Amino acid sequence: TITGTLTRTAVATGAELVSFGGFSASDYATIPYSSDFDFGTGPAHISLWLTGSSDIYGNYIINRQNDAGTFSFALYAHGDSPHFIQLYVKDASGDTVTEFEVDYSVPKFKLDLVRDTTTSFRLYIDGSLVGVASSAISMTDSDANAEVGIGIGTGNHLGYYPWEGEIALLRIAAIATTAEQIKADYLEELPMFQENAKVTLSGSSNSVLALDYDKTTENVTVLTDVVDTFNGLINVEQATLTGTGQCVSVGGGATLIGTSSQVDFEKPEINLREELSQVPQNATNLQKGLATAKHITDIETNNDKISFDSTSSTKLGTIEESADVTDATNVIAAGAIMKLKTLTAGESLVDGDLCYLKSDGKMWKTSRSATTTIAGFLAICTETISADGTGDFLHAGIYTTTGLTVSNILFVDTMSGDWTGTKPSTTGDLVRIIGYSLSTTELYFNPDGLYFEIG
Repeated sequence: TITGTLTRTAVATGAELVSFGGFSASDYATIPYSSDFDFGTGPAHISLWLTGSSDIYGNYIINRQNDAGTFSFALYAHGDSPHFIQLYVKDASGDTVTEFEVDYSVPKFKLDLVRDTTTSFRLYIDGSLVGVASSAISMTDSDANAEVGIGIGTGNHLGYYPWEGEIALLRIAAIATTAEQIKADYLEELPMFQENAKVTLSGSSNSVLALDYDKTTENVTVLTDVVDTFNGLINVEQATLTGTGQCVSVGGGATLIGTSSQVDFEKPEINLREELSQVPQNATNLQKGLATAKHITDIETNNDKISFDSTSSTKLGTIEESADVTDATNVIAAGAIMKLKTLTAGESLVDGDLCYLKSDGKMWKTSRSATTTIAGFLAICTETISADGTGDFLHAGIYTTTGLTVSNILFVDTMSGDWTGTKPSTTGDLVRIIGYSLSTTELYFNPDGLYFEIG
């Protein structure tokens, strides 16, 4: 409950998080009595961010007190030089007072007070332990006028000694948070206080339609009427939608969004120079990591030059050093560029047919006309195979073909065994991405595990 008026100020220029200030005898915030705050002798945790000044002397940070003054729990700042934060706990059995030396003249700091035993309190500033207080006094008072004062005194001290700075992110809970978690929380919240930090959903709706977590980037992508991507507590990227969002899938830095009108796919840039810089300098040959770089003839990494031509090895296993990697037979046989698997054809197939694994254990041509012919394991046939015959199928990697558009997203097509670069857009269309084109002749085949129907 806010009495009077409190100011709301961005915690940094352009930041979305705000702090509350302007506390006075007639302008303050309180929380009415609740048994939820009757913590007894623990556990309990109070956490908040503060801005202060060197002029603060004798000010409440948090206070819970009854009108008779027979019960009190307070965090109280006082002292000129040095500064102290005082923990005061009182019940009918007596009281305890503990002072912690804290510099609250800094622009902002985080305070955590934890009671994890019946006789012990821990005080942390910016995630680091400042000191421990001993007290067996109970934090329970069933008096209906025992309010919680935020930046102000309550009970028989109502309106007294208002905090002369600002307060943000106040949390009070009946938990005994560990030191490790307190430090982690501080580091997680700190970026919220940076300039231009975005911390909320950016759209006009707060109804979350879907979300997904990317293990590679540790980002969470949230779908509302827009698309927001969070790293920790910070909204690091915002994007608009065409149509109503229906699903989202992320992984490896790539994002797939399905809406009522189209499918959008955003892939991360591939920095091949950076990838190659990870090759150990003591590698005995190029068989340890350069399979996908067969077109590069001169790459500088770590101040050395890695150079190879059409007679250099691109094989992670058995291909000979002298093998000609421009010969597709050698590349396919070695498995350097393609990940191949020998499977049985359910019908007559030719090189380039896009196939799915049917329940009979055989490969059949795909079609997005039904979920049964688009879901599950997909692969590209790499040779002519008769029905019930066996042959090699590419299930991941580079497939050489013709007629591609550079950097185009490719989908399962309605035509049997074919793919398309045209985004499905018709209601009822089934959508599944199979990869994207690196050039006019190279298809990077990496089927997405997600498929869905446009509603």
